Amino acid sequence: MFDIQLEINQCLLKLGMTTSTCDKYLSDKKTSKTSFITRMLIHCHKSERAYFNKNCEITCFNGKFVVIPNLDINTGADEMYATSGFVYFKDNRINKLVFQILDSRKYAPYFFTKFESICENIYGIGTPVEIHGTQVKLWDNHGSRLTAEYKPAKGYACFTLTRKS
Repeated sequence: MFDIQLEINQCLLKLGMTTSTCDKYLSDKKTSKTSFITRMLIHCHKSERAYFNKNCEITCFNGKFVVIPNLDINTGADEMYATSGFVYFKDNRINKLVFQILDSRKYAPYFFTKFESICENIYGIGTPVEIHGTQVKLWDNHGSRLTAEYKPAKGYACFTLTRKS
């Protein structure tokens, strides 16, 4: 299984972790359980519980990849970007981890390229896919899949780590 040493708001999260080992994350005041409407929008299966962090700090690969949202209007619209993180639990274990860079035609491609480069150095060349203008890279191994997506038209990058059944 992939272990990208993902931290959301300085809480280490790994696929397969149980809810009891995620106390720090689940009790963080910035973490909230997703609403019914959000669950529909993020395609959360009814057997899963999802938690959400808005404008969270994201770190992975032992600090080689760090994203801190910039919401400071004084830096200018081109420099601003938001982040979000989702943690999906199924049968009281982390089943999926998702983090995103939102609203930035400047920084979404930067973080997509940086993440892709780190993954290629560690896991080898990923499988490239293009779906309706979205650039996607996939890495598969025993028990998990790592996906990086970049949507140029929306200034959006999304990174997903999923357990395979």
